[in-house]
Amino acid sequence: MPEGAHTEQGIEVLASPLGEECPPTTGQLVLGAMGDKDVSRMLARLAPIAEGMIMTAVDYPRATPPAELAEQARRVFQGPILTADEVTHAVDMARAEAGPEGAVLACGSLYLVGEVRDLFDAD
Repeated sequence: MPEGAHTEQGIEVLASPLGEECPPTTGQLVLGAMGDKDVSRMLARLAPIAEGMIMTAVDYPRATPPAELAEQARRVFQGPILTADEVTHAVDMARAEAGPEGAVLACGSLYLVGEVRDLFDAD
């Protein structure tokens, strides 16, 4: 599910209903963000609803490198954290980790959502 939440407030709105109406975890989180975003707060809010996280970089100059995102994620998330240099690879990894019945949530950047939507349109 590509989701346009890319600010702390947007993540709060996204995570609140999911946490209340879904099971304690929703599946795999694919996250890519720009360097000017408060990623640590986003990750803290998303951590309770994720089984695993895959950090990636969108094809944009201001994108935060996946390794930096993973470093921030490790501060708030105890589950598996993977990195992927390309969105395509991140989505493939998330789908494999989630399995046929699992969910994949992609958020953190509108650029990321655009790339993910293109992948789903190609399928």
